Amino acid sequence: MKTESEEDAALARLAEERQREIALPDSVWEAIEISRSPIGPLRQYRNLSQKELAEAAEISQSLLSMIESGEHQGDHPTLERIASVLRVGLGDVLPDEKN
Repeated sequence: MKTESEEDAALARLAEERQREIALPDSVWEAIEISRSPIGPLRQYRNLSQKELAEAAEISQSLLSMIESGEHQGDHPTLERIASVLRVGLGDVLPDEKN
């Protein structure tokens, strides 16, 4: 069972993630809608190359390329690191079911 302080911390993290979601411009959300993966448009918005994002997320550039193209989904820890570098919530880097 979670303590009250753990619940407060979880709610604070959720609020922070939602704030980051709201801060993205409409043009980024539009690019995400037509992409196989939201990671490419988010990476471009943050002015990062694939190499820079891959290094910061501690993955290979080829793996990042496969995730961006939809060839590979990426595991949970990898997607968490990518989301952290991009300063978005984990849900923002998950591929949309329609793609």
